[in-house]
Amino acid sequence: MKRFTLAIILLLVTLTASAQKLGVTGGLTLSQLENIKESRNAGYNAGVSLNIPLVLGLSLQPELIYNVKGATLPDVPDTKYTAGYCELGLQAQWGLDLIVAKPFVLLEPYVGGSTRKTLLVQDQSFKADLGGLADRLECGLAVGGGIEILSRLQLAVKYFRTLGTLLGSDGNLNPSLGSSASGQVSDILNGVGYFTGTTVSLTYFF
Repeated sequence: MKRFTLAIILLLVTLTASAQKLGVTGGLTLSQLENIKESRNAGYNAGVSLNIPLVLGLSLQPELIYNVKGATLPDVPDTKYTAGYCELGLQAQWGLDLIVAKPFVLLEPYVGGSTRKTLLVQDQSFKADLGGLADRLECGLAVGGGIEILSRLQLAVKYFRTLGTLLGSDGNLNPSLGSSASGQVSDILNGVGYFTGTTVSLTYFF
């Protein structure tokens, strides 16, 4: 009985491994800081994905992407803040396989770290403070859906929200931005502020 169970497990592992697909992904990121929702700013995302089919329409899709997010400051004319993040997400998908196409819904927790932060004021660029390791690392959650065509091309739309710093010495999550113009700029330069937004991405599997 033990040998039979082991044989079934090895068979499932082999089938799962053979069905894995490696792909490249990229697309558009529309984002804003959570307390400034007057306008969304366009950025981009690009990286690699690994699709791992499971059972009953379920699959896992870890992704490693570079995601550029941004925001404008309404109280400061011609001012834009951008930040680039390396993000690792573990996407869980469930969908209906219709042979030619597979529509699906997804849930994706992610962790990431900022690699650059820039404040653009009237065409003059300033490097914002990246902060310490605790301030640079973030965690968040994305939900959404999409469609996979012929097991090769995948279009996905996700709404994401940064939940807080991954590490924090004071335990405070989601610090709010200052309400005044000087407060906004000061908080931005000190690395404060979390992003929300939407990504639209296209993935091609080899």
